[in-house]
Amino acid sequence: MFEIQRIASAERLQEVRLLHQVIAAMESPAPLQPDSDRVLVLRGLFFVHLYGYFESAVNSLVNTTLIAISDVRVSLCHLAYPVYTIALDSHLTSIGNTPGRGKWKKRSQLFEKQCLTTPCVIDDSVLALYLQNISVPSLEQVFSCFGISSSVVPTNAHTGYVNELRENRNSVAHGRESSVDVGKRHRSNELLIRIDRIHEVVDHLQNVLEEYFQNKNFIAADYRAKYSVA
Repeated sequence: MFEIQRIASAERLQEVRLLHQVIAAMESPAPLQPDSDRVLVLRGLFFVHLYGYFESAVNSLVNTTLIAISDVRVSLCHLAYPVYTIALDSHLTSIGNTPGRGKWKKRSQLFEKQCLTTPCVIDDSVLALYLQNISVPSLEQVFSCFGISSSVVPTNAHTGYVNELRENRNSVAHGRESSVDVGKRHRSNELLIRIDRIHEVVDHLQNVLEEYFQNKNFIAADYRAKYSVA
């Protein structure tokens, strides 16, 4: 399942690399020689395209992890504690929407759920809110729900590339800046660095979440031997 997700993400990344090749072929050979508006527009739109790969890859990865967890059919009472935040999401939401005295009954039912042997089935869209307009804090929130303490980026330097990608994409996509203005900031050699750094973030997330699943860290330690994962 994770291998299929990796292949799909790699295909999306290849589309970004193809756009980069077009930009590199069209831009002026000398850094001080002005580029045409056509090249500048493509450079600005490059960030929209690269962000599309990033969001698609992260969403696909998180959804794959949630589906894989559900496929193991872990009893609710055997889950690792942090996973209850997503496994019982609908019940938590219901409590928040319950007025008056009814909330106490809902709370009691929630804690009863944690003791059930019913297999855990998680809505694979439960974290979708945090996977739009992705930022480092939103990725940290996702890791927190899984109970993962690892950093969401390979190094602190990668945080700056994620922030820049998000800001440039939003500036172009939401109309705050023109593609030409954003495209003036970086030549193709600098854009290639950004492809590599964002790919490194995605690869890091893939490795962490796949290892998390293979090690069965979504299951309480005392019960991991009872279950097998593909």
